[in-house]
Amino acid sequence: MKEMPHIRMLEHYNATDPLVGLTVVEVNPTELCNRTCAFCPRVDPEVYPNQNLHMTRETIVAVVDDLYQHNYKGRIVFSGMGEPTLGKNILELISVARGKISDIQMYTNGDKILNDEWYTIDDFIDAGITSLFVDVYDSKEQHDKWLKKIAPYADRIPIHLSAKYNFPIKIFSNRAGTVKTKGVPQTVFNQSCYLPHTKAFVDWDGSLLLCCNDWARTAGRFGNVNDTPFHKLWLSDEMNSIRKKLLQNSRVKAGSPCNECNAVGNQKLKHEVIKTWTPLLK
Repeated sequence: MKEMPHIRMLEHYNATDPLVGLTVVEVNPTELCNRTCAFCPRVDPEVYPNQNLHMTRETIVAVVDDLYQHNYKGRIVFSGMGEPTLGKNILELISVARGKISDIQMYTNGDKILNDEWYTIDDFIDAGITSLFVDVYDSKEQHDKWLKKIAPYADRIPIHLSAKYNFPIKIFSNRAGTVKTKGVPQTVFNQSCYLPHTKAFVDWDGSLLLCCNDWARTAGRFGNVNDTPFHKLWLSDEMNSIRKKLLQNSRVKAGSPCNECNAVGNQKLKHEVIKTWTPLLK
């Protein structure tokens, strides 16, 4: 059986590396979703409405080609703030990364795959996906159906099922304050966060966002890959200014939306991030 990818340590740690610190590039293929979950901003359409917006081939080419040119060793994740299988060209977007990035993942609710309604698992394997993550939201019966469906793929690609129907809502991130949750310890806002040091988020239109948790785009946009090479946006002065504050154990100093965010912040890479980024952010 294929094993799930292990936790990736920093492979871009040289100060002269244009992709220093980067382990994950998440892209947002579409602003559509077929669900309205209680833990998601989409539960309130006035807060986060569905929008028929999709990433273009030109945008993903700009991202992938720049990563490939600079010998990117991390993974690319098709997930974002919508349901990727609703992206009108999702298979084409994935295929752009095939052969240029070795670790290609997709996170999905699986609704358009489970009954082969729109896609099959084979469609995504053929496109280039190397691992698939499915959030199962409804029931144990749905989970069991998924187990049966993925069994024939055990020796082809890793497929992980997350039994979200068992999870208490409180464990989910508050999406940088966009989802109102109770009981968040105030101490979390004075903790370090290492997501902007290790993970990039490219929006559907090619904009680089501060973080995958900034659903409201409160921090603004840090340039666009269709105008500026990705690696230059990754190391921009604006991004580094916020990274420096987060490295100093203060989401409060970093300002909005960090000062309202309860995300864990990639603590598993804490020591590597501090060692790699501290000399760069003096």
